[in-house]
Amino acid sequence: MDSLRVLDSIRKIPPPEVVKKDIALEALGRYIAGLDQTDSTPYAKLQKEAPWKNYKSSTDSSWNRLFSDRLGKMQTWQSSNLAAKINDSLSVFYPFSGPDFLHAYYLYPTANEFILVALEPIMDAVKLDTLNSTVRNSFLDSLSHSLRDSFKKSFFETNNMREDIKRVKGVLPLLYFFVERTGHELIGQQFFYVDSAGSETPTTIAKLYKHKTPGVKLELRDRLTHELKQLYYFNINMLNDELKRRPGFEKFIKRKKPFNTFVKSASYLMHRASFTEIKRLITANSESLFQDDTGIPYSEFKGNLGWSIQFYGDYKKPIKLFEARYQPDLDSAYKAAATKEPIPFTLGYHYGSKDHNYMLVRKSKTSTPR
Repeated sequence: MDSLRVLDSIRKIPPPEVVKKDIALEALGRYIAGLDQTDSTPYAKLQKEAPWKNYKSSTDSSWNRLFSDRLGKMQTWQSSNLAAKINDSLSVFYPFSGPDFLHAYYLYPTANEFILVALEPIMDAVKLDTLNSTVRNSFLDSLSHSLRDSFKKSFFETNNMREDIKRVKGVLPLLYFFVERTGHELIGQQFFYVDSAGSETPTTIAKLYKHKTPGVKLELRDRLTHELKQLYYFNINMLNDELKRRPGFEKFIKRKKPFNTFVKSASYLMHRASFTEIKRLITANSESLFQDDTGIPYSEFKGNLGWSIQFYGDYKKPIKLFEARYQPDLDSAYKAAATKEPIPFTLGYHYGSKDHNYMLVRKSKTSTPR
């Protein structure tokens, strides 16, 4: 199934805008996502092969289970809770994301622009219709393997992802998978870099890494609403020194403000002194921030009248790997909170348990105008 979203039957859907569509890109995306072709393409023949049919069956089963266990609950909660508390038409900024368009979309389904930033590399996607069946089927096996953490845990484990990305040739196959499975079609793709003035400049994959701020932009169209969306992915390091080497990136981001920022499973990097620049960029330009305790430390917001905070779930000490990042003040704040709302799905390091927390941090109406 493309998507299990339910659209309000009363809503009037406009006809799709006439746009130039990269049919080969869309065909590759659907093949990778385990979805039947909608056009007559070389992949229509390849999807008749037994290994692809097995891949599709397995992927359908995993996706349906994922929707039942997590995504459907996120969808309901977003509609009944989060949507009323934020301007959900704003762009979404998702640092430390990996290729995780999936959860960003389910939390911000009406956003028309997503900006993901991570360390995983951008490579030219493999044209699977040009490969022999053995190599093609090996690719599908590797892709299934690379999705295991996202499906089971809601995040990509760094060490696993480092090896998985090599096998599937960069982030694009994973992005294609999530784009298609969330009910979108791939309209186009552009490799680009951001110059020192913060402007996008198209380039080729061969020249992409000759520039400091490489990125790829996917043009998407929602199959139900026909709305066009943009998905940016930047492959840059967000250490202070690295961001200072890329002043154009901040200029690019500032042009998108105000935006909603989402942070999860971020290895507590913004608790370190070497990541203050990305913290500043987030707090200066975000209208809202939805994050777990791995994001910006609670102490950055505590007592600051410029921000309002809504607590969700319950705070527990970090998992063993990050136990040194325990925040006593956040623990106290949760225990003292007058309103602490439940969150009906697990998302982050405490996957599979109820020991998870999120904070919705919003710019106060009394804060200084930007």
